[in-house]
Amino acid sequence: MINEILFPPTCIGCGSFGISLCEYCGRSMREITQDWCLSCGNKTKIDNICHICLDKKEVMSIFAFWYYEKVVAKIIQAIKYKKDKRLIFDLLRYINPQTLSKIIILKDKYPNSFLVPVPLHSEREKERGFNQSRLIAESLGLLVNIKVCNNLVIRVKNTTPQARCTSKLQRIHNTQNAFAVNNNVLQDKTIIIVDDVITTGSTTREIARQIHKINRKSNTLTICLGREETPKENW
Repeated sequence: MINEILFPPTCIGCGSFGISLCEYCGRSMREITQDWCLSCGNKTKIDNICHICLDKKEVMSIFAFWYYEKVVAKIIQAIKYKKDKRLIFDLLRYINPQTLSKIIILKDKYPNSFLVPVPLHSEREKERGFNQSRLIAESLGLLVNIKVCNNLVIRVKNTTPQARCTSKLQRIHNTQNAFAVNNNVLQDKTIIIVDDVITTGSTTREIARQIHKINRKSNTLTICLGREETPKENW
């Protein structure tokens, strides 16, 4: 309380005093109204893989709330690198209720579903102090009443941050065999992988691949806060 009096919060978008994300900047974030296939970039429904990729079990549809740009990019970077965890709640306040309802419909269709955050390696999580994907999953789980499973997937390789990879191929090699799946937790669940931002989908695709190596019957989807507006030919 004293800190807020001495150092009042300022909007991360415009710098106005009194709140970390003002109404104007919150409403200015560009929503994504169409879901995409994580393999080829074709348009899909939230729980459907596109017809081109039906035979690729490790590929899933991607559901993102906003484009990773301007205010959204500033917020996600502040969460990750400035450890400003309160911005997660500020951001989620601006999710369109119709968008949330799509996730609730998904939960009703697959009642045995869990939110699974993309894990950090133990060394990096210790350095950062928290896993932002876990905080996002837990906050989202409260909004839509879906359980979070934090011990299904672990990161066994301390990989280079994906943001430092300069190509899709580098991203794929960087995450290859970087995760392990707890077979005792998996069973026949619908796994909704949660991440902060997605570009080519290499990380979530690799997690899905490891899940399906153990259980081909498990459905996998991915949800993230922001998605890079990547040209389809680069997927």
